[in-house]
Amino acid sequence: MRMGARIEQILKDRGMSQADLLKKIPDMEPGTLSALIVRKSRFSENALAIARALGVSLEYLIFGEESDESQAAPKDALSASDVAELVTLFAACDQRGRQSILETCRAQADEFSGQNRTADNQRQLGR
Repeated sequence: MRMGARIEQILKDRGMSQADLLKKIPDMEPGTLSALIVRKSRFSENALAIARALGVSLEYLIFGEESDESQAAPKDALSASDVAELVTLFAACDQRGRQSILETCRAQADEFSGQNRTADNQRQLGR
């Protein structure tokens, strides 16, 4: 099921109308929500606001399921909901903002990779 269809189903299950949802998201235009639902879209830059207004996780709204947090994952691993939120926030930025985010992420990844290489080298040298 796509996100637009999921929104429609949640509204139906809760006895809410699109107008009720829009009252909780004042920055969203009625036509935007309607188009999202009618097209049964997979994603929207408004996903985070919609999820919050409906009281569901972003992960559920986009993917239709919650992750099993009981599975052991590395403590620094991103959850699916973190990834979904990052995508939503990224999509909400203009081109300049997106470029800035990418540059920052690349710099952080390079720094992290460099730290890992240094630690690996020290382990190999027996330090």
